Amino acid sequence: MAGAIYFFTRDRPREFQIQTPFALAASRGTEFSVTVAADGTSRFHVFDGEVGVTNDLVGVLLAAGEAGMAEPGKAPVKTAVIEARNLVQWWL
Repeated sequence: MAGAIYFFTRDRPREFQIQTPFALAASRGTEFSVTVAADGTSRFHVFDGEVGVTNDLVGVLLAAGEAGMAEPGKAPVKTAVIEARNLVQWWL
């Protein structure tokens, strides 16, 4: 199963959890997206606020402007982020 979802909770901050095949993400009143690939690899991109991503191995805290990934059998990690304004400049 694969898919993506976008969360926007800044106006009325709430704490809630999102369960993916290889991670549990805890939102702290924020704006972020979650994408799950067919193999269960989960990617998190935080636009505002913070998201804690954990699994049986360890956890990582993602802040605004950061991204992370959880893969089968591995600890969640922060990943590189390409900012949209830089991407537009690169294309031009």
